[in-house]
Amino acid sequence: MPRDLPYTNRKGYTYHLYKTSTKTGKPRYVFSRALSKDALREVPPGYRIVESINGVVSLAKAGASPIAEEEIRIVRSALARDPRLARYGVEARKKALVVFEPIGGLGADMAEFGRLTGLPVQYAPVFRFTLVDEAKREFLAERMCYRASVDGWLPLNDVGTIRKLARRYLPHLGRESFYELY
Repeated sequence: MPRDLPYTNRKGYTYHLYKTSTKTGKPRYVFSRALSKDALREVPPGYRIVESINGVVSLAKAGASPIAEEEIRIVRSALARDPRLARYGVEARKKALVVFEPIGGLGADMAEFGRLTGLPVQYAPVFRFTLVDEAKREFLAERMCYRASVDGWLPLNDVGTIRKLARRYLPHLGRESFYELY
């Protein structure tokens, strides 16, 4: 279903969609906060607007995600059960569920900080559940590693359902035990 433009993200910024071309002549769609007469009025057929947890707006090809809504709900519910994790977020990205923590500390209420200062709260990825078996709905648990020798996703070599992995690993977020997971 086409969505009328312009689009306003969660930070309150309004974006306009434009069509450009790649060097090979293929269409390329970009968002800009600047308005000009070339702005599109509708999302092209076969595309949808997506907004990242940090408010970045982009256009993606429409289609069913391999991540089920129920799996997203399971992770959100697991985060909501622990008051320490209430400010964490989750987002489906291709074949993975990525868990984000607010940058700037966990002790302060980051949403309240953002409201009072007018500064947007930024999030960083810390944990990922990657779908490895669509038929069995099994995921691989991975955590972000901050060592110079690795610096990226560290597989925990644990595969299972999203419910099992969320129960096992999400309580470690924001704790020293997180860094002992490997």
